[in-house]
Amino acid sequence: MLDRQVLFDQFLAFLQTTPDPKDYLANPPEQPRSFDPYQFVSEWIALRQEMKQQGKLLQAAQNQLEQELAAARSQNQQLQQHLEAIPKTFSVEQEQLFKELLSLVDSLDRACDYWQTQALPESQVQSFREKLHKA
Repeated sequence: MLDRQVLFDQFLAFLQTTPDPKDYLANPPEQPRSFDPYQFVSEWIALRQEMKQQGKLLQAAQNQLEQELAAARSQNQQLQQHLEAIPKTFSVEQEQLFKELLSLVDSLDRACDYWQTQALPESQVQSFREKLHKA
């Protein structure tokens, strides 16, 4: 362990010494550059031109973004309309299929009734019904 008195003496010595001045404080300041109004105006004009150019680029990018967004919205709307139309066409096609199947079943029932009335042997009628049910 270090002695407290030694640490205190080191701290007191540090506080009593003056630090060396920094380089920028030790030397006198250099002669300031003279103000050149022509240089200032030319740099200002160049900056202004750059700002105009950046503004034009930003405007072009914004216009392109708006066009892309409009195209995406249009495509999204078309897809939604297409998706809304799918169930309607499906239900119409399904209804048409059921009607055709119903007419087919009716025709088969009439054929079955006809053969039953023709006094066919019951075994043939039964085998015909089994074939109909399997199909």
